[in-house]
Amino acid sequence: SSFPMILALFLILKFERRSELVRNHTGQALITAIVAFFISAAINIITGTLFVLLSWIPIINITAYAMKVLIDNSFTLVVLAYSLLGLVKALQDRPLSLPIIGELGKQLSYSIKP
Repeated sequence: SSFPMILALFLILKFERRSELVRNHTGQALITAIVAFFISAAINIITGTLFVLLSWIPIINITAYAMKVLIDNSFTLVVLAYSLLGLVKALQDRPLSLPIIGELGKQLSYSIKP
């Protein structure tokens, strides 16, 4: 579940006072986790519904299930790549601004006051 991760990241932003670098990376990680949660839910609803609707058709049901697994795993890999990139930069003590998410994370890290 994503909720423990979202909660942990929020708490880090709430209590971190010293490091702008930590706040930068945490803000982006929080935005990534929230967006990933909603996109993952949408993907599961759409692909699950399609699978249920098509499950009675012999070869289509296997294809629909395979597409569901492929889409789920592809999305998971994209989120993992974003997360690993942020982790590597954080461990190198370097700020990072991910496309789209970077600015949102920055705004979020400023809006959650320690």
